Amino acid sequence: MNNKHVKMSGGLTQLDVGLINAYLQSALNEVGAIGVETMRIYTEKDDATGSLTKSIMWRTKLAAGGNEGGDAEITVPDESTAVHIGSANDHAYWREVGTGAHKSAEGTEEFISNMIDWCRIKLGFDPQMEDNQERFWNIVNAIRKRGTAEAPFALPSLDIIRMKGSQIVKGNTIRMWKERRVK
Repeated sequence: MNNKHVKMSGGLTQLDVGLINAYLQSALNEVGAIGVETMRIYTEKDDATGSLTKSIMWRTKLAAGGNEGGDAEITVPDESTAVHIGSANDHAYWREVGTGAHKSAEGTEEFISNMIDWCRIKLGFDPQMEDNQERFWNIVNAIRKRGTAEAPFALPSLDIIRMKGSQIVKGNTIRMWKERRVK
């Protein structure tokens, strides 16, 4: 048996778990921020009030960012190696998957209020003016009958976030090893 071998030890090869975790957390925070930025590109054009766009956030076990709208926050991941990116805004889910017909009277006041705002901001007319009432109720009734189409922001962001995330993790790993070089 050959008992001869070559071995390296010292600063280059000895990394402690705390250092690795610090670099990982930094990478997760960066991936989260990139994810928020990416998802917001998809929501901005159709977000009449800006509330959904502002609500998009990221969260790890140790940190969070985004959520400029003061909405409810997304859940904390169970794993310390994960980042959640998304929105807990009331209409985020419906924006992502679309809605069916509005058959229930539940939430009618909020729905009508949101539709009035949407018509003013996106369509440029005041639904409360008598001349615009018919147009407004035609829109409302069409949505009640047919629902709304999806306008996803999370799913189309996934590949971009994965690609940029892998670049961030790779860059942080290289930086970690460069900083540990023996001088």
